[in-house]
Amino acid sequence: MFKDFVALDFEFMPSQRYIIQIGYVVVRGGQIVRKVEQMVKPPCSKREYNHNPFIKKLTNISYDRLENAPTFDEVWKELYSQINNNIVVAHNACSAELSILTKELDRIGVNRNDSSWPKFECYCTMELARDFEHYPCRLDSLCKEFNIELPTHHNALSDAEATAKLLIELSRVHNIRPWKPIQYDCYYYTSTSCCDSDTERHKKSRKEQISYLINRNNEVREKKNIKVSEIQVVLEEPIVNLNCFRNDIIVLTGLDANDKEHLTMRLTSVGATIKSSITKNTSCIIAGNNAGWAKLEKAIEMNIPVINRYDIKI
Repeated sequence: MFKDFVALDFEFMPSQRYIIQIGYVVVRGGQIVRKVEQMVKPPCSKREYNHNPFIKKLTNISYDRLENAPTFDEVWKELYSQINNNIVVAHNACSAELSILTKELDRIGVNRNDSSWPKFECYCTMELARDFEHYPCRLDSLCKEFNIELPTHHNALSDAEATAKLLIELSRVHNIRPWKPIQYDCYYYTSTSCCDSDTERHKKSRKEQISYLINRNNEVREKKNIKVSEIQVVLEEPIVNLNCFRNDIIVLTGLDANDKEHLTMRLTSVGATIKSSITKNTSCIIAGNNAGWAKLEKAIEMNIPVINRYDIKI
């Protein structure tokens, strides 16, 4: 069982990937001994921050709460002291915390070639949950499954504390040993398999491996039943003016052909860009009732806001 580690969570601007809130908890002997929450002022104007209204909807963090907060380079020294040469745990580590940390460190000019760049072992509770076939594997769903309190989802400290408790529960239930970490250093990170089941699978014949993957994928499809209504951004009022999407990169999914064509034309007319694939540059996803679980799960993994098509009155 994991007893000594730091559970880390970032809240960030989806498009620019600027950190706006850091939360972490220090665990010693299986007990949380320290909790830290820190607001971070992003390197952008209030106008740019408010351009994407879904940040505040998702995190409840207004620019006014960030305006007098320290910048990331001002808080980095303290965070470095907690995670360097330590064990770090995060939920959806590769797509969120590790990639965002790397981008921020490069932005503030941390030298990758000396000791100022952190080195640590990282464990991802999302990957662990997926390997042991807990679905859906987003943080709030897993907390419900394991009866873990998550009082304020998308608050960095609340999510970090829940992640710590989730790792302890997962390692207890599944008696995880060995579990290979993600090695984070100046070369970014290298992902490895997470548990014994993967190690055993690689020892099987090619035919057995193919059969294993087909069966597992079929099980995944049956278990993943993500609905737009479960993960959508809750808006105070419907969107009636598409100018809020100006310069955004948007993915449309789950719409019928006529509606997709109509919405694409209207969005591009105000300066939005429509893409078919979700990337780290995606600003948001507009989803209809027929949206597939694969894109919705990727949105969850990458912390990209999902807007219900029926909240856009165009």
